[in-house]
Amino acid sequence: KIMFTGKMIQGTRNDMQVHARNLGAKVLTSVSNKLDILVIGESASQAKINKARKAQAEVLSEAEYLELFNSLKST
Repeated sequence: KIMFTGKMIQGTRNDMQVHARNLGAKVLTSVSNKLDILVIGESASQAKINKARKAQAEVLSEAEYLELFNSLKST
């Protein structure tokens, strides 16, 4: 389960959500203990980042997510 927060540079947050769904991910709209990955863009809320880390979710930058997305898309 994945969530996007902050302003994305390489596309809109909605674009990122569509990409994730196309890979079979469930997109969440809030941080919870069910969250696996939080993707942070510019001006991401530090409170959300802290809450995600507390829930033991992986926190990725937009660039890290896109690198992962591109590697999964090519397989």
